[in-house]
Amino acid sequence: MKRGRNSRKSTKKPSTDMYIRPEGTKEKVYAYLRKSTEDRKDGKSTKQVNSFAYQRKEVDRLAAKHNLEIVDYYQDDKTGMTAYVRENFNKMLHDIEDKREVTGIVTSEISRLGRNFGDGGQILWLMQSGSIQSIYTNDKYYSNMPTDQLMMAVIFAIAKYESDENSYRSKQATRAKVMTESIPSYAAPWGYKNTGMKGKKSWIVDHVEAPKVRRVFELYATGLYNLPKLRDAIFTEGIVSSKTGTKLAVNTILQTLKRVSYTGWFDYEGKRIEGKYESIISASLFSNVQEVLTGKEHVKTKHMEHTYSGLVTCGICGATMTATVAKKVITYYRCSRHLSDPLAHKMPYLEEALLNKCIGKLMCELEIDKELWEELKAYITLQVDQSVEETNDAITIIKRALTQINTERDAYIIGSTKSSLLESESYKNKMHEYQEMLEKANERIKDLEKKKGALMDTVYWKVTSLVDVGSRFRFADEFAQRELVKQFCANLLYDGKKLTIFWGVGIKILANGREKSQWLLDKDSNLGPSA
Repeated sequence: MKRGRNSRKSTKKPSTDMYIRPEGTKEKVYAYLRKSTEDRKDGKSTKQVNSFAYQRKEVDRLAAKHNLEIVDYYQDDKTGMTAYVRENFNKMLHDIEDKREVTGIVTSEISRLGRNFGDGGQILWLMQSGSIQSIYTNDKYYSNMPTDQLMMAVIFAIAKYESDENSYRSKQATRAKVMTESIPSYAAPWGYKNTGMKGKKSWIVDHVEAPKVRRVFELYATGLYNLPKLRDAIFTEGIVSSKTGTKLAVNTILQTLKRVSYTGWFDYEGKRIEGKYESIISASLFSNVQEVLTGKEHVKTKHMEHTYSGLVTCGICGATMTATVAKKVITYYRCSRHLSDPLAHKMPYLEEALLNKCIGKLMCELEIDKELWEELKAYITLQVDQSVEETNDAITIIKRALTQINTERDAYIIGSTKSSLLESESYKNKMHEYQEMLEKANERIKDLEKKKGALMDTVYWKVTSLVDVGSRFRFADEFAQRELVKQFCANLLYDGKKLTIFWGVGIKILANGREKSQWLLDKDSNLGPSA
């Protein structure tokens, strides 16, 4: 019989081509294992049931029970909700078509094979064509008879429906949480920490990491750095990967700079929502960074000629020392008033290379290792906690005053109502006075709350930045070296005989209790520490 013009040749294997297993031999099958996140959406502990080890034990038990020979094991760690994405599942189906002697699949439950019509349809087609003759699960054996195929089609449809329903309920629950609690649905990013019970987590500022995030934004907003240069700059300041201790990846920095959630707002379903958590940066700083990122604000050229310009002070007159270059190679520093008063300024110039050398050595003296950092962290936490406790006491006093003001105001309102004075000018003036008192008290509470966080940020950042500071200073470029000196030193004073470095606030405690460090100039023009 001739075929019609539009008829297609069927790819279905005829029943006479179906593989017939010799009598007395075991049926050869493939074992399939799968686990994914949807296994845990019912809120129950399913870790053991859905682990690969448990599933493998189950398929081995089924193979022994039904006298099967498992030729190979295939496993995927991906969702069954999306079709055609499981690499080993697709490979198993391909191998079934190629190896005619393998006629079955053994799996712990039918939903392991798929929760979508695409993958389920492939299984059904191979059963209709005779490539798959048997499927073994914990609760049922499926042959390639039409009734079993129909039952499997219904099971795949139910699994797809359940997956869609679970996904919908999960999204609705997430949406409700975001809208009512004003907390983003994703994990807290760098600079924040998750706190609270499961399902009721919120974000709090990480006072160790938050200053680092803020510093990344501040440096990039200057327009002086592209992303690779920014990575180098923050590395010299001790901002490194918490996992590897190396430089942050450029893409990590980029994603950080794009996160609007650092401003206390976040995006959800196309809307910008004000979050109920503390911001790390201001909205204006974030806006400036976005302008630099999008190219509206081009990277500026750095005009700093010398590393320590404006940082070294003359020990004789107190003027700022300026830099000059000799022989186009060597940079020296001298007082800016040396020409106007040459007699008072008869002192050797200060060579930049020697200045680098002595500052580098002092930085190494300040350097702390991670073990010392942990000890200092505990000490700092104790000191900060005491200061925070004092701040909390002040907040408590203000809140009591607020309660008293509210009580007095309510009593005044009741008295004015009885006396019919609600429309009088004196009543309005008194209410305005109460309102100002309440606003000032609330504003003071906000300021004190910010003070607590700022105190912790400042102290932690100071000490964290000392980790490996000596090494970072040696390998830093001139711009990063300048930033480190500004960060740690309050002043550099040179009088022709010695260089005195005055440490910044908090650093002198770590510099063996010294408020300043002096370095002498010897006859060979080399700097060395004073006794």
